[in-house]
Amino acid sequence: EGSAESRTPPPKPVATRRPGQANAPRDIPYPDHYGEDWAKERVMEPFGPGYLTLKVIDESGKININTLMKEIKPVTAAPSPTAVPAASQGGQPPGTAAEEPSPTPVPRKWGQRDIKRSGEENPGEKAPEKPAAGEEETPPEQEPVRYVVDKKVEKDIMRLIKTLDVRSVDPEKVTAAIVDWMDSNDEGDWEDDEYGDTPDGSLPKNAPLEVISELLMVHGVTGDLFFGTGQPESAFLDEQKPGTKKRQRGGVGLRDCLTVYSKAKVNVNTAPPEVLTSLLEEENESLVKEIVSYTQKDYFEDLTQFDEKIGEHTPASFRARIGVGSDCVQIIAEGQVNDARKQIRAYVARDDKAVMRVLYWRIER
Repeated sequence: EGSAESRTPPPKPVATRRPGQANAPRDIPYPDHYGEDWAKERVMEPFGPGYLTLKVIDESGKININTLMKEIKPVTAAPSPTAVPAASQGGQPPGTAAEEPSPTPVPRKWGQRDIKRSGEENPGEKAPEKPAAGEEETPPEQEPVRYVVDKKVEKDIMRLIKTLDVRSVDPEKVTAAIVDWMDSNDEGDWEDDEYGDTPDGSLPKNAPLEVISELLMVHGVTGDLFFGTGQPESAFLDEQKPGTKKRQRGGVGLRDCLTVYSKAKVNVNTAPPEVLTSLLEEENESLVKEIVSYTQKDYFEDLTQFDEKIGEHTPASFRARIGVGSDCVQIIAEGQVNDARKQIRAYVARDDKAVMRVLYWRIER
């Protein structure tokens, strides 16, 4: 399993964005693929007094785990309608408007009491006191945002864990633990009571993830499941096992297939086979092999071309989840001067105007 250090709360992202507030994954108007210059790995290139090694990974080739949660915003009560005088029995008095039907009442917030029914739900509650002269009025407490599970994405995550095929990992139980960690309710088998009084305070977050390594604090997410069987937690690029772009089954982990940053649809040009498999509601190994075989030597310029090459037997639900472009990459850079080496990892977003923005970075080792 992951080390104790990896299970401590990860550092906060540099940006102040709140994961989970993004809309549904969007299409990117231009293609991106691993045959482009940005994706070429640089190894020990001369740089100043030392050397630079660089690797770029497309985050849009992964599933955004925060789409697992749907954000439910608090209901805002509408202002009370102005009272309209009723018409008399003998007819409508001159200069007055006819009586209008009462508006449909606004639904109460989840758990909110109805003060008009004080005898049943709100006995003995007093009206709030008005602030004294010179004192500021205390603003009412705002109901927190709630997060509920998206059942379709939940099935994607379960299929992904099953595809990774890690020993001693139950896909159903681990998926349930991830859901309990992120949703807002206290129902489920893996809520606060299951974590106990942990020294690092790693109780369920009840919100979307900020960094993907938070998964290491979830019940059942072992080191092998997160990093990949036999893969180290952190290693210099030249120490990693060869053939990282074509790993054998068992060498891929959740961090290779899930992200918290990309807002794009899954890029079919860069997605690993494990991700493509998890997006299919029914097992279709031949379709995955056909896509991967094509993208290893070429790329899809758009979904029209995808339909021409592969689309005849592609399920509509799968096609609706994929795209051909990217909006976020992960950059791993290593610098070496003499015997001193340092590695840094960063996530960089690109908008439709090609403006770059660093979302998060940290020194790995």
